Amino acid sequence: MNVPEFSLGVKKVDLVLTFRNLHNLTPEGRRNMNKAVFDTLKKGGLYGVVDHTRRHMQEDSTEIWRRLDPVLAIQEVQAAGFQLVDHSSLHYRADDELRYEVGRKSVTGNTDRFTLLFVKP
Repeated sequence: MNVPEFSLGVKKVDLVLTFRNLHNLTPEGRRNMNKAVFDTLKKGGLYGVVDHTRRHMQEDSTEIWRRLDPVLAIQEVQAAGFQLVDHSSLHYRADDELRYEVGRKSVTGNTDRFTLLFVKP
């Protein structure tokens, strides 16, 4: 889904979290989302990102289209002006083979997810 440029309508907030939605957006949509978040946060504000993991540089397919390469996510968020602070294995699932659609009954609720924390400098 493409999301045009937009504003969250608030300024100088401390924290913005996004849970499992960046994978639904086109590269342009993610760029616009990251810019809107950057513009909303105050200096030192935090941006938390959680999404379904895709293997690094894995080709797109109908099976994995709702997964996102965490390296790509880091690059895109940093391109918006953020600095990576940390990552967490909180949502790591070793048994997720990273090859099935996240909506499959056997996968739903059991996907490996990356968890990233960024700061607005």
